[in-house]
Amino acid sequence: MATSRVSHEPGYVLHRYDWSESSLVLEAFTRRHGRVALLAKGAKRPTSNFRPVLLPLQPLLLSWGGDTEIRTLKSAEWGGGLVMPAGEALLWGYYANELLLRLLAREDAHPRLFDAYAQLVHILAAPEASLLGTAALRAFELLLLHESGHLPALDAQTLTLAPLAAGTHYRLLAEAGLRAEEDAEGIGLLAPAWQALAAAVWNEAPFVALVDALAVWAAPERGACRFAMTVQLSVNVNKVALVRNTRHLGIPSVMRAAELCLAAGAHGITVHPRPDQRHIRPGDVEQLHVLLRQWPRAEFNIEGNPTQNLMDFIRRFRPHQATFVPDSENQFTSDHGWRFPQDAERLAPLVAECRALGVRVSLFMDPLPGQMAAASATGAERIELYTEPYAAAWGSDDQEPQLERYAAAAQAALDAGLGVNAGHDLNRDNLPVFVARVPGLLEVSIGHAFIADALEMGYAATTQAYLRCIEQGLARR
Repeated sequence: MATSRVSHEPGYVLHRYDWSESSLVLEAFTRRHGRVALLAKGAKRPTSNFRPVLLPLQPLLLSWGGDTEIRTLKSAEWGGGLVMPAGEALLWGYYANELLLRLLAREDAHPRLFDAYAQLVHILAAPEASLLGTAALRAFELLLLHESGHLPALDAQTLTLAPLAAGTHYRLLAEAGLRAEEDAEGIGLLAPAWQALAAAVWNEAPFVALVDALAVWAAPERGACRFAMTVQLSVNVNKVALVRNTRHLGIPSVMRAAELCLAAGAHGITVHPRPDQRHIRPGDVEQLHVLLRQWPRAEFNIEGNPTQNLMDFIRRFRPHQATFVPDSENQFTSDHGWRFPQDAERLAPLVAECRALGVRVSLFMDPLPGQMAAASATGAERIELYTEPYAAAWGSDDQEPQLERYAAAAQAALDAGLGVNAGHDLNRDNLPVFVARVPGLLEVSIGHAFIADALEMGYAATTQAYLRCIEQGLARR
C-alpha cells in the first residue's frame, strides 16, 4: 500500500475505540475514500485539539497519512452547520453508523451514499426529526443496500422474477427478497409503491427521491405519509433592527425579539446584513450567533449577496444556512432570483466554499422550473422561491395560475435534488394555501408581515399564529 496524504476530506466518525491510554482508533466514513481507519494520537488527553471535535454525527474535514491499514490522523476540523441529534434521533444516527460499519468494506468509496448520509444527519439534527426521520432512515437503508449490492430488484418478485401484481401487497424480507404478503391485514406496500421506489433508487438524487416516494406511498391509511410533511418557520428580524436604528437607544432589541420568537416555537432566525447596514449590523450577527448557541435545535440563516459582504459573515460564523440573494448594494428590497446560465460560473466556487465550511446553501430563485437543474449544478442544496408575485396575486384572478407556477417550480427543484424554501411577503392570509399546494416545502422565511403582526399581537402570539398557519396548510395536503 503506497504512502499517501489526504487533506481536508469531508467525513464523519462512525465509531471509536481505545488504542492506548492516550490514543483512539476511529472508523470514519469519507466521501472519496469510503470507510477508513484512523489513529488519533493523543486524542484522549485533556489538552488535545482532537478531543472536542471527534464526535459522531458531525461533519468533519479530515487529513491523514500513512501506508498501513490504520492511517495516522493529522488534523480534524469541525465542518459546522449542525447541532447534535438528541433523543430518538440520536439512536437512529447510531443505528445508521452501525449499518455502514457492517455493510461497507474499507477503502471502498460510495459518494452517492456519503451524500445521502450527510442529508440524513441534517434531518436527524432538525427539530422535527421525529416526523421526517422515519422516512429518511428507511430511504437510507434502501440506498445502502443498493450501493452495497444487497438490494434485489424492487419491480419484480425476487424468487420467481414475476411482475408485481396490481392490488397485491409486498414485503421486502432478508431471507426472501420481495415477496407477496397474503395476510388479511395488507401489511406491506402495494405494487405501485415498490415500482416508485425502484425508480427512485436510480434517480440522480436518490435519497431525496426515496424519501419523497416513501412519503407518498407508505401506509397512508395509518398516517405514515405525514412523516415527511414538515415546514419550518424562520423569523426574519431585519425590521426590528430597522426601527432600532432610527434612534440611539438600542430599542427595540433584536436579541430579545429573536429570543421571544424561539421560546414561542420558531424553528430559526434569519438576517440579511446589507452592506449599507440599514437594518442588521455586524454586531447583531455576532450576538445572534452567540444567542443561537443556547438554542441548539434552532437554525441560523444568513442572507445576502455572496459577491458583496455575505461571505465574510459565513466564514466567521458558519451558520446552518447561507441564502444567496442577487441584490445590488443599494437595492430597496429583494425583487428577483438568480439567472442561469449567466450566474453559474461565479456562484459555483462560492457554493463550494460554503459547503467546505459545513454551511448549507440556498439560492434565491424565481418560480421558473427550467432553471432548477442549473441551480442544482452549482452544488447548492436548496432554493428559496421568491414569493412576492404570489403574494401580489393573492385574492385576484391570477392567484391560481401563480400557485400552479410555484408548485411546478418546486417539483422541478425536487426532481433536481434540491430542497425547497420560500419567502417574501408571505403572511397569515396567504401562507396556509401556499403550504398546502407547494410540494416538498421545507422552510418559510417571514419578516415584514411577521413584525407588523407582532406590533399588535406580540412576538410570542405572532409566532404561534404563523405555526398554526403552517399546520392548517399541512392539514389540507
